[in-house]
Amino acid sequence: MLDFHRARPEEKREAFADVHAIWPHAADPAVHLVKRLHAVQQSRAEWFVGRSQNGVEVSCGVYPFTLFGKDNVERQVRGFGAVYTHPRGRGHGYAGELIRFVRKHYQEAGVEDFILYSDIDPSFYERLGFHRLPSSAFEFSPKDLAADSPWTLEKTEALVRDPGKLGHDFGLKLSPDDLIWAYAKQDLPLRMTRFQNLKENLSYWTLSSLDAGQYQLLMSNIPQDGENWKLFHELVAADCAKSKGDIARGWRTARSLASEGGTEPQVNDRKDGILMWASQRGEKDPWFPEITKKGFLTFPLFQF
Repeated sequence: MLDFHRARPEEKREAFADVHAIWPHAADPAVHLVKRLHAVQQSRAEWFVGRSQNGVEVSCGVYPFTLFGKDNVERQVRGFGAVYTHPRGRGHGYAGELIRFVRKHYQEAGVEDFILYSDIDPSFYERLGFHRLPSSAFEFSPKDLAADSPWTLEKTEALVRDPGKLGHDFGLKLSPDDLIWAYAKQDLPLRMTRFQNLKENLSYWTLSSLDAGQYQLLMSNIPQDGENWKLFHELVAADCAKSKGDIARGWRTARSLASEGGTEPQVNDRKDGILMWASQRGEKDPWFPEITKKGFLTFPLFQF
């Protein structure tokens, strides 16, 4: 029987040290611990543990966000991150017990919505009341803009910016604190590009990173619906080429058009890193039908 509670400082240190093998901040365990203790990403979360007489058996971080819905309705939501069970405690259901404890803790404070990214078989979280949200990934080869393209692109100062709702009825509302956190937690240099079409008086931007030749799109205000997909593909591929990337990758929390009988080249439904949502209202939640079918707006920057 574990004692579940908010982590005390010494338990937080123990939990952070335990994850070195799978989420290292440095090769040296001592350096890893110092970096994790001072990381912006970790300090933004509340940490919870399940403890036995042998020490911390299971831990997780919980991040605060605001979820927007139709008619400007907003809800407080908590995002689970870094759910970790010590090897000696695996196979006992401790992670599920901790998640249930944390949800009850926040429910008593009025929070009824929870999200997480599943990096394991999503069925584990489905048994805890979470629902998979549609998510698709794209992969483009770099390609320069055509000589007669009305678009120009230029690299500019890398800033995290709120792209707005991008036509979504539901999604995470980005506060200034969210944006600062998202920017600070990146381990790679960020690249921001501005695209302009003076003929049609249009302007868009992308925020990306480049690691070992892989261009990763992090945020953008270019519409990604079916009508604008060709333009999105053209601009992202051009930005990848300009950055000397070998391949452009990214994802969105929406089902690919191809899975619905449409045509959307180089896009597939994701099989891992699935965004999941749980509501204390269950399937009676008025948002349930649309969120589970269409997903909601979030970004790779916010994988916690």
